[in-house]
Amino acid sequence: AVVSTQSTGKFQSCDKMRSMLHNRKFHVSFKVKRIISLVFGVVVMLGSGTLYGFGVVGPSLKDRLHYDQTDINQAIAIGDSGIYLGISMGYLFDRTGPRLTCLVSSLLVFLGYLFTYFQARGSFHPHWLLLSFFLFLVGQGSFGAFSASLFSNFQNFDHTHRGKISGLLLGAFAISSGIFAKIFDFSFRDNGNVEGYLLMLAFLLGIGIFLGSFFIQILPRDEEVIFSGELKGRLELVGSMPKENFLSKFKGKSKELFKGSLSPKKEKP
Repeated sequence: AVVSTQSTGKFQSCDKMRSMLHNRKFHVSFKVKRIISLVFGVVVMLGSGTLYGFGVVGPSLKDRLHYDQTDINQAIAIGDSGIYLGISMGYLFDRTGPRLTCLVSSLLVFLGYLFTYFQARGSFHPHWLLLSFFLFLVGQGSFGAFSASLFSNFQNFDHTHRGKISGLLLGAFAISSGIFAKIFDFSFRDNGNVEGYLLMLAFLLGIGIFLGSFFIQILPRDEEVIFSGELKGRLELVGSMPKENFLSKFKGKSKELFKGSLSPKKEKP
């Protein structure tokens, strides 16, 4: 009875997997959702590394806020530590997933650069510790967006593609600071419009990461397993086997196993 119940449950599970494998619409939907999540993951990564290029606006802020080079260096270092001390955003990701993590990250990045914009305009006290706090907010938000993009898309692909996916996302993160540094050089440096650059960062990155919260997702585990390269071939083999053949073979194998395990072993003379 135990063998019959186990075999029936095993067969029902294989029936379910076989029907999903032959459901083309489901397969296409899974692939489309995975690609969309990856595309927005790249977009979010391109906005997550801007703090590493903040040094391009350092001279302009130093003149406007009457800092010395040490003040600027310390503020940028504290901002970078917001990326390295990412345990808070990592905990948020583990507890809530990519959606809420991206929402909180977009808010932190938006407020961090917006407050830096107001400080550059003279609306806040020009102390360098205040600038450090604003950049720390940007660092925390950048790490949250980084985590949501990388770890979500990493889990959506099987092991044969995870190296390429990680390389693509980390590459986008690496070139982020260079891209925005060039934007500053071509559009804002000549006229000294550092405030406009900071305001652009606040809205562009905030909106980009906010949009990522709707499209970056961890797809259900059963979808990932069914369409992974590890198990698809085996499931197709089982799916093509008639019910009677599968059940009889399973029963036959189980009887052999039970017979072998329960029969006493003969001692050699």
